[in-house]
Amino acid sequence: MAAEMYLPIVSFGKLFVIINTPRQLLRSYIVIIASDQKTDITYFSDSTAQWTKSLHKAGVLEQIPIASDMASYLTATKGVLIVLVLKSDISQSNYGDSTMCLLVPTNLFYDSYTWVNPLLTDVHFTFYAIIVSEESMRYLIAVDESLVQCSWQKVTGLSSYSVCHFSLRHEPSEHNIMTQHAKQFGCYIYAEADVTSFMYPAGFVSGLINENRCAHSSMTESDLLDNDCDHWIDEESLNEKDDDNDGLTDEDVGNRPRRNGDWGAWLTWTCDATCGNGSSIVRHRLCDNPYPRNDGLDCIGEESEDIKQACNTSLICPDKCPVGTFGFNCSQRCTNCVPDCNKLNGSCDLCTDGYTDSLNHCNKSCPEWTYGPGCFGDCQIKCLVDCQERIYGTCEDILTFKEILVFVTLCPIILAVLVVCVLKLKYYFDQPHGVVDTGSHSTITTVDTNKSMTTAATETEATTLWTNTTEQASR
Repeated sequence: MAAEMYLPIVSFGKLFVIINTPRQLLRSYIVIIASDQKTDITYFSDSTAQWTKSLHKAGVLEQIPIASDMASYLTATKGVLIVLVLKSDISQSNYGDSTMCLLVPTNLFYDSYTWVNPLLTDVHFTFYAIIVSEESMRYLIAVDESLVQCSWQKVTGLSSYSVCHFSLRHEPSEHNIMTQHAKQFGCYIYAEADVTSFMYPAGFVSGLINENRCAHSSMTESDLLDNDCDHWIDEESLNEKDDDNDGLTDEDVGNRPRRNGDWGAWLTWTCDATCGNGSSIVRHRLCDNPYPRNDGLDCIGEESEDIKQACNTSLICPDKCPVGTFGFNCSQRCTNCVPDCNKLNGSCDLCTDGYTDSLNHCNKSCPEWTYGPGCFGDCQIKCLVDCQERIYGTCEDILTFKEILVFVTLCPIILAVLVVCVLKLKYYFDQPHGVVDTGSHSTITTVDTNKSMTTAATETEATTLWTNTTEQASR
């Protein structure tokens, strides 16, 4: 059994469609509760007869039998609450059982409903949806994104409305039902099994349609308020028309109209392979004529179709690309990869000397101050400045660090040699010249002892300086 609360008095209604249910064989009845005194009830039992009753006190209950095989109509001069009671007769093996359901005033219908079939393990239920809709909208209602397919029955006494019911999936599942143009309609869920059944409204707007005092309010789309105080809620469409015939335009707008999608033209046939040869040709179409909008339905049907037929794309597949190239049609180069690159994305295992970024086909030179394999060479150590190129690390045409080191090492040696040479020359020029006696043919040599000693000491110092310098150079 489904349990539900009564509507508050401010939501009691004046216009009702009395629904019938699938496979209900016995006559049922409705219970009417008045919200105010002197409430007149008119019930249209069939196309020619009507029943009228006056409820003199608030809270008075009135019971009216109804036909089980037709939908009917009831009006009230003041707000009332109506409960539908379905009978059952076990002795006649009637499928289902007695149940009660709150009937929703047409003023409180909404444009979309979502519900979940409950998981009931003891018995196997058959679920139905019962739809109450205006005639103009009945072919624009969709359940679970598929247009409703059912037999519609006109409502007795209200020819502008129709009712239909259809079965739902039995397993516990979520369902959604809506209209394309965001127009209000009623929805009830009915479930039956052997000797048991239940029924409840799928939803409704809890609006203040039975409030005597009403203040006109500023409108926002689908605000679920009676903005124009006509006891209807969000009954207008945003179309610059007076939809409710009250002399006002777009004064109480509901949700924007839904727009279902439709297919565009088929695109040209193409080979089903991305490159090389294929086995089928295929073509596609888009759901863009128009696109679905405002919760409209997607296009119905297949997005593509194919025909078995050999075809060729005129594109070289990446795995057929020669060394140093990759991509479809071998359009990209990877000549800096060792030994070769990945033929799909161009990534490399190693880069040649002077290049980096192996994930992107080694397309970048080594950064500043680096060179060689893996860009591990250091130009600052080799050249004292940045290298001229990144493969070998060539330096600018200036003294290198090693050249400077050799120069600094040999300079003292060269200086020592020059000193020795100077001292030798000085010693030579400081020696006295000999006196020759031509008469006796003898040579007399005068030696300056002090100068000789000084010269000898100078030679010794020079020799010592040479030795020390040579040892330092060798170290």
